Amino acid sequence: MSSTSGTATVPAAAYGFTVEGVAGRVLQPATDAGRPLMRVQVRAARGSAPEQVTRTIPLVGGGRLLLERAARTAIFEFARPVAEDEIAHPYLGVAASVMAGWEGWDSLHAGAFVLPGGRALAVLGAREDGKSTLMAALALAGVPVLTDDVLILERGVAHVGPRSVDLRPGTEALLSSAELERSRSGERLRLALPPVAACAPLAGWVALEWGAQVELRALRPAHRLHRLARAHSRAGDPADAALLELARLPGWVLTRPRGARWLPAVTGRLLELG
Repeated sequence: MSSTSGTATVPAAAYGFTVEGVAGRVLQPATDAGRPLMRVQVRAARGSAPEQVTRTIPLVGGGRLLLERAARTAIFEFARPVAEDEIAHPYLGVAASVMAGWEGWDSLHAGAFVLPGGRALAVLGAREDGKSTLMAALALAGVPVLTDDVLILERGVAHVGPRSVDLRPGTEALLSSAELERSRSGERLRLALPPVAACAPLAGWVALEWGAQVELRALRPAHRLHRLARAHSRAGDPADAALLELARLPGWVLTRPRGARWLPAVTGRLLELG
């Protein structure tokens, strides 16, 4: 069992927090001492949760997450060995989504990258929509990628996530120039991302769809809320104030065919928005 308990680690910047207790290559070092703290512990599975636990969340793949709000602590319990890079991604995003809500922030199931003008664009996509493949293609084109899977927003500012994109096996055929390694016990292929600025103001967002040609279509305000609600990570009314605020930002639907030969055209259209 990999455990961070008692291990000295460098504080990391992730999801708007200064994260203590997670080592590995997937998180970039923290540079802003004023960010809210998230303490992480990893341990073997136990019985009942301690009384001070605020929330318990079952984890995909086994295990559970215990969140202690007062102590600002996320405790991951597993009955199997778990590498620290796997804690950093994908499990840390689960804790960040809940703790972001405690801070009054918002979270989306989305990636995000930085446009040429310095602002961020969120990329919304459900399972099998090709979001992670697109984020990897952007990274390989030299575009700064903030996050791949969980986007934390703090009053219109997008925060950096782990420095990796995880892909399903078979994706390597679309990204032939990429240096990929196995992660999550071989279940995923991982593309390492370079460090980037810890945050960027959010310019807008794009929802992904498959189609016959590459097309970028602007959404009218009345049609934005439904798209955003599908990507919303927090429990509650999907028409809450945070979603309404996001719906005021420009939103587009990006339609594109499947296949590697379309990726340059797709990334080019996205960068035109900057």
